[in-house]
Amino acid sequence: MTAARGIVHAEYHEREFARRGGTLHGIQLWVNLPARDKMNPPGYQDIPSHRIPEVSLDAGVARIVAGDFQGVRGPARTHTPMLVMHVKLAAGGVAEVQVPGAWNALAYVITGRARASDAVLRERQMAVFGNGASVIELAAIADTDVLVLAGEPIDEAVVSWGPFVMSTTEEIVQARKDYASGRMGALAGR
Repeated sequence: MTAARGIVHAEYHEREFARRGGTLHGIQLWVNLPARDKMNPPGYQDIPSHRIPEVSLDAGVARIVAGDFQGVRGPARTHTPMLVMHVKLAAGGVAEVQVPGAWNALAYVITGRARASDAVLRERQMAVFGNGASVIELAAIADTDVLVLAGEPIDEAVVSWGPFVMSTTEEIVQARKDYASGRMGALAGR
């Protein structure tokens, strides 16, 4: 979803899941838009699991959500160059991810344990790689799920207030007014 100048939304799970219960895992990522795109119309991309391509690794698989990895392009459209991928490695497996040296990059361990450089990452821990790290190497200590994110820095001001993210305080104040007046939409039945 691209919120841009504003969108009202809610995430729901299927009725059967609500009836029977269970564990639901989710990760919500917020990616800043360049100032030039913040007032664009909002948008939504439906990307079902079967549209996310996979790349086989030595001891695992990488699912490419956005950007390019080993010649495979993910389906998500982005406003700035980035790589978003979900890597599953068996214990002992290694993934090497090449990124442009000027990009910001991180690896977030969803489950398992992995080594990134000299750091051991456990479940729910993240490694942030310095600019100039053109190769990110992850070595699984146990069976591991890792979210790898990398992107070109925007290098612009970010001002946030609750769920609103803009470039200036004045834009945030206007966004809150737009939301309160219904200009960003409303949820059906609410």
